[in-house]
Amino acid sequence: MRIAIDAAQAAVEKKTGIEYFAYQLIDNILRYDKKNQYTILSNNEIKFSHDNYQLINSDKKQFWNKLRLPLLLFKGKYDVFLEPGYMLPSYCPKNSITYVHDLGFKHFPECYSIKNKLLQEGALKVAVKKAKGIFFLTENSKKDFHEFYPNYRRRMQVTGLSIDKKRFRGDSNHKRPIKDEYILYVGRLEKKKNIINLLKAFASLAENGSFGHKLVLAGKPGFGYENILKEIKKNNLGNKVILTGYVNNENLPNYYQYASLFVFPSLYEGFGIPILEAFASGTPVVCSNTSSLPEVAGPGAKYFNPKKPEQMARIISETLCSDETNKKLIQLGKEKLEDYDWEKTAKKVIETFNSLDEK
Repeated sequence: MRIAIDAAQAAVEKKTGIEYFAYQLIDNILRYDKKNQYTILSNNEIKFSHDNYQLINSDKKQFWNKLRLPLLLFKGKYDVFLEPGYMLPSYCPKNSITYVHDLGFKHFPECYSIKNKLLQEGALKVAVKKAKGIFFLTENSKKDFHEFYPNYRRRMQVTGLSIDKKRFRGDSNHKRPIKDEYILYVGRLEKKKNIINLLKAFASLAENGSFGHKLVLAGKPGFGYENILKEIKKNNLGNKVILTGYVNNENLPNYYQYASLFVFPSLYEGFGIPILEAFASGTPVVCSNTSSLPEVAGPGAKYFNPKKPEQMARIISETLCSDETNKKLIQLGKEKLEDYDWEKTAKKVIETFNSLDEK
């Protein structure tokens, strides 16, 4: 079969969750499928580890989803099309599959800009209308989708994902990025990620004179970032909170390796890739007890209600103060990480491609 994949998300230079996922998914599909013919469609330069594909690269990024990608798909007459992001183009083949990553905007609309909500709502309507199948990263996301769109009766499948585990394992070549002991958060600095409540929890901990940890917020600004800065100033945390900005692929493992604790306070997640990165790094994890996070982390994390900063602070403190809890979480995290494997994910996707062959 001739299969086309949109790599626009994978080609983003400063990747976050969906972009990392898209790149790794495509790379592993190419790794494990030597039978089908792949065409990678992109609006930017991109190179994968395996060479069994043709790249059609447009240097024009404007109107990619509405004009340029549909035109390439129309000309190519492909048997199957995969959209690893979440927006099917205005034209796509009948055998088109897309990912629905999460429905956070349905649960917490106040955490999204009007433009973002309209984009996601529109993308889901197109997916429900056009997609021959929809992939999800977790059972929770699949269940969530079905509750909002109960009339969708075509293929729905959970594929999971994984990470580059070797990259995050402790390495003596990793340099300590910050001299102080620190608690780490990785992700966009935005309202949905619940950074305000994390700062409130941290402020209560910092009131204790013997609490010497810094809070490292590693990620680029998102919707609501200005309120995060106000909260830092309001609680006089300027010398206790470190804003790194976007951390590149090469340096990110260093931050995980030397963190005393990884905290993930999101209100809603479709998956939560940083949890797996912390597991691989041997860093104990505490996180929210909402959405897909308990499914993803399982027994490898301690949980708190993300809407209760006092509970968040207590869980962070208890975990930091207990070597036994730390060791147990690290071990359980490594065991849980074994559930996630790119080969399994890629082969599920490839099997679906092959089942759509209606020649």
